[in-house]
Amino acid sequence: MTSAAKPLLIDIGPLSCGCTDHALENIYKALSEPVSGDDIWAPHHDPYVRDHIEAVTARGLSILGAVLDDLLLFISGGHLAKAGYPDRWTPEQLAAVRSQLETKGSDHFDLADWLLLVDWLIQRHLPPETIITEAEYLAVRSVFAGRIQAAMDGQSLSDAQKAGLVAMAPDSLTGVATFGKPEGLEAAVLKFANARAAEYITDIGERARHRIKSIIISHEEGAAIGSPDATVSKLQQQLFDEFSILNRDWRRVAITEAARNANEGFVASMPTGGKVKRIEAYPTACHFCKKIHGMVFNVVSPSKENKDDWTEVWPGKDNHGRSASPRKRVSNKLIERTDAEMWRPAAGVQHPHCRGTWVRVGEVSANVDPDFKQMLDEELRNI
Repeated sequence: MTSAAKPLLIDIGPLSCGCTDHALENIYKALSEPVSGDDIWAPHHDPYVRDHIEAVTARGLSILGAVLDDLLLFISGGHLAKAGYPDRWTPEQLAAVRSQLETKGSDHFDLADWLLLVDWLIQRHLPPETIITEAEYLAVRSVFAGRIQAAMDGQSLSDAQKAGLVAMAPDSLTGVATFGKPEGLEAAVLKFANARAAEYITDIGERARHRIKSIIISHEEGAAIGSPDATVSKLQQQLFDEFSILNRDWRRVAITEAARNANEGFVASMPTGGKVKRIEAYPTACHFCKKIHGMVFNVVSPSKENKDDWTEVWPGKDNHGRSASPRKRVSNKLIERTDAEMWRPAAGVQHPHCRGTWVRVGEVSANVDPDFKQMLDEELRNI
């Protein structure tokens, strides 16, 4: 790693082998992220997923913003809005906790009350049923974006028409059956896309819970020992800063998972023997993505034996368990990783915030259900 003037040296000598590998992996993954933090907010270049990513982002930021608003309101002496989410906490439990907190008042809170408030807010705004809804919204439409791209391949469509077709696709699992229900590999792609989205959104909720609690614990400790820094204004600023990070976390999930799902949906729609080209033509592409830009791959079955990582692609091909770092530490020595340990071109995306896409090449067209194609053509006439 180098700065503009001289190398940046990091001493990994005191670390264990495991810690060294963890540090190297995170450094190389960080290098694949955009140089500017603002780049994460740039619209996606692919019209098939661009609008959907923005919609997923807006919904997530609305949820996180509501948590922050309620928290700041209560800190300033306001009242909590009535909750109506009959989930992990029953409505009676939610109402009881709300009454307990408001009766006591924030001026008389002890640490346990503040931590209970955080639990209440996360449960109110991000209960299991909301996680399910948002996961389906993210996953279903983005998988259909890839299926739609494959079905409409070869037709001259404007960006508005591409986005319009995706906007008409279902945004929940209950709507799938009436809009070209996927089968086989396409159904598997949808199933696991939904499961991943639910896990990532759950993780954001848990991170929010733990980060907010950590800030409040630190603030309350400072107040208890008489620290001049333990002011309400500083607490509020720390919360604003933390939620800025959480907003970026949600945005990263929206970009990464929507792009991954669309790519997987596209590859799953291609028959064995088809050819696809990787496109990584965007300003923030990392070194690895630039290397695979323009490469052509044969689409093969996931069950094929002895698949070639650099000439073949299949639904589900990813980099799980592989490394971005070319070296690992063994017996206090850095040694080169084998090809089998390194990143390979994935079917979805190569890393978080990756914006790569696929296009078909050659004579073999997508394996599209005729009824699904007819439905899209009818929808296209209405756009």
